[in-house]
Amino acid sequence: MISALGRDLIILTTIFTLLSLVSFALRIYTLLVVRPRKFRVDDYIITFCIVCMIGVVGAVCAGIHHGIGYHTDQLEWSDIASLIKMQTSTLFTWTLATCSCKLAILFMYLEIFRTDRLFRIAVWILIALTLCYPPVFIPYFMTQCSPPSAAWDQVLSQTNCRPLKQQELASVAVHLGLDTAIVAAPLPVIWGLEMSWDKKIRVSGVFSLGVGVIAIMIWRLIYTARPDHGSDMAYELFTVSVQGQMEIWLGILAANIPTLGPLASRTVKTLSTMYASASSSRKQGQSELEPPRGVALRTFGSSGNPDRLTRDNFYRLEDDSPEHESQEGIVMSRETRVSSEPARNLSTPEGYSAHVQTV
Repeated sequence: MISALGRDLIILTTIFTLLSLVSFALRIYTLLVVRPRKFRVDDYIITFCIVCMIGVVGAVCAGIHHGIGYHTDQLEWSDIASLIKMQTSTLFTWTLATCSCKLAILFMYLEIFRTDRLFRIAVWILIALTLCYPPVFIPYFMTQCSPPSAAWDQVLSQTNCRPLKQQELASVAVHLGLDTAIVAAPLPVIWGLEMSWDKKIRVSGVFSLGVGVIAIMIWRLIYTARPDHGSDMAYELFTVSVQGQMEIWLGILAANIPTLGPLASRTVKTLSTMYASASSSRKQGQSELEPPRGVALRTFGSSGNPDRLTRDNFYRLEDDSPEHESQEGIVMSRETRVSSEPARNLSTPEGYSAHVQTV
């Protein structure tokens, strides 16, 4: 029982999950093969984040099977209860995934920016705040209903649970503040470096990939603050699933892409070498089809008068170099030899002809 929105969610989840996994695989390939180094703290953290992401994706796929995208009044209570259980389980994995993305980026900052003491203090403060998020909010999420199982009980859920909207607004607001601080933190340091403007812009762009996460969180904050939010849980879970997963996916990309610099440099160098080799082979093939450069073209009557030599030897228009240097670097010059030999049936009174030969 998959809705039309559920099918769209499957496509979106497949695409971005693969992108996240590919970026992680390229990160591992870079640190093991391209520029070998030991695993750092941020490498271990992003690995844990990938595991949590897979947990979130699995829960969303189960929710799609139970009716995400349908209106709540179209579903049986058993499916609604399954959706509530799915949402409750993702409170753990989503919280751990988003926080580990932030920690991976922050520890990467500590590895890259080693000299700015004030910046490193700010990063450690952000690390401490991020570490405080799970132990504060996970119990807050789990105590929404008393007991927690009341959330998927058709009767108790009406009397023993507080509105979910309160905890969602608090969670999104804290995430938005942390994400904004993490994205903005390295920019003053980058723009204070002695680099060209275009390089500063490129580096800032790489470290500002988290802007996409901020945009998602603003969208989620506006969506959650709507007066009718929560009135159609199954239908709204489609948008909530997109928002929650996009924050994880974009966070993983923001943590992985800055580590791929050595791989990008090697790829560009390899492509440049291949292009130069292909261009050289193409030019060499063209030169083999052309007549030899610097060889005189004989015309009728050219052998009788040495003064006609300059008029009767022709070269291509691009041969403007006096030495006629070839593409392979071989210098080609002209030598004129004059030989005397008996001539028959010629009109010269001496009985000899001046035979001009260009080599």
